[in-house]
Amino acid sequence: FPPRIPDFAPILNSPSALGGVLYTVLITTALTLWVESIAFKRVPATDVSIILTMELLFAAAAEAVTLSETFVTSDYVGASLIIGA
Repeated sequence: FPPRIPDFAPILNSPSALGGVLYTVLITTALTLWVESIAFKRVPATDVSIILTMELLFAAAAEAVTLSETFVTSDYVGASLIIGA
């Protein structure tokens, strides 16, 4: 059967939820990518590729430290594949 489109009316009608969505879109996504693109103009392409490849590992490490996330075997395998690439 065809996929259904979720009902976004409750989110659009809630000022706090809509504010959270706008913050996520504008600040944590668009602004971050804009600043990142400005910064990467000043860095060699090889360094940029390494930084962007390692971004997932940095995020996982930050989660482990700040949220006490635990790693399972598949996480270690994925990290090894990223580092190995």
